[in-house]
Amino acid sequence: MMKNYSLEIIDGLICSMVFNATVFLGAAISLTAIYICCALFGIYFLWRVLCYNSIKPFLVFLVSGALFTVIGFVLSLFIPVFYFLFTIFHPHCGEPNAGDGLGVLISFYLNAEIYIAISIIGAIKIMIKNRIASKKQME
Repeated sequence: MMKNYSLEIIDGLICSMVFNATVFLGAAISLTAIYICCALFGIYFLWRVLCYNSIKPFLVFLVSGALFTVIGFVLSLFIPVFYFLFTIFHPHCGEPNAGDGLGVLISFYLNAEIYIAISIIGAIKIMIKNRIASKKQME
């Protein structure tokens, strides 16, 4: 029987929007803001991951979130999101340069590491919960 995973896909879309927002906001503001935005994304993502109790909806959430994140990041290459945010937070600096673009990549990689680490934490949580449930069922 097929289950409808539309809520998990929407949750992955929302999580990818938070991911991309924290990447670009952190990179547009400053180096310290990169770490603060990564921490905010980590807290949000950990909260969303700990809500799942079954592996299939969890995997649908992770895959859809990663897919939407990549699509959003590629679209941001064509739409000047970072340029717009940078000019809002730094009107006196002029246009962003290559170093600022490197800040976007660093922010993206830090958020991606958080995504991977918390995904592993969520999978371990689900496996431990399923193991405890199966032991109780055997007794």
